[in-house]
Parts: sequence; structure tokens; C-alpha cells
Amino acid sequence: AWEEDMETVRAALTIPGLRGQPAAAMDVDITETTTTITVFGRGIWSCVLRGTVDPSSARVAITEEAMQPTVTITLKKADAGGERWNGFIDGIGVDSVLQ
Repeated sequence: AWEEDMETVRAALTIPGLRGQPAAAMDVDITETTTTITVFGRGIWSCVLRGTVDPSSARVAITEEAMQPTVTITLKKADAGGERWNGFIDGIGVDSVLQ
């Protein structure tokens, strides 16, 4: 699920392939155009964002319910007030273990 306004974009990612991974072992790395989820320090899933963001604005929460982690990411758009993204993910990384 994702939400968007003129300045921010927020996504809640529930990736079935992460089921059973402990939320405490997960981290999220964000660049201006990508998001990478790591488990035990290894990049497991990545995506290209639909727009450019300010990585320093990232707020990330990783929760777990019934052994299924959910990664919630809130980011400020680099071009606040610009065009709508109409989504969060432009493409899933070709190097992702989980595709």
C-alpha cells in the first residue's frame, strides 16, 4: 500500500519472501532513487523508486505480525510540489534475491 501528497510518499511493503525473517535483523538503505532491504547485513530486495527523494528524510519502521515483516517507509520528495508519482516502485532490482 502507498500514500502520496505533494511533499511526501509513504509505502507499507509486505514482501512474502521475507516471511520468517526476524524484524530485528532487517534494515533499509535508501538512496535518492532506490530502496534496499537487508537481512543480517545482506541485500535481499531492492527497488527503483518512481521519483527522487531526500534520503536524509527517511523514516522507516519494521514491524512483524504472524512471522510476516512489514516495512513502512516515509520519504520527502526531492521535487516537492512536482508531479505525482502515482505509485512507489518503478521497478524491482534485478539483483534482488526475492523477485
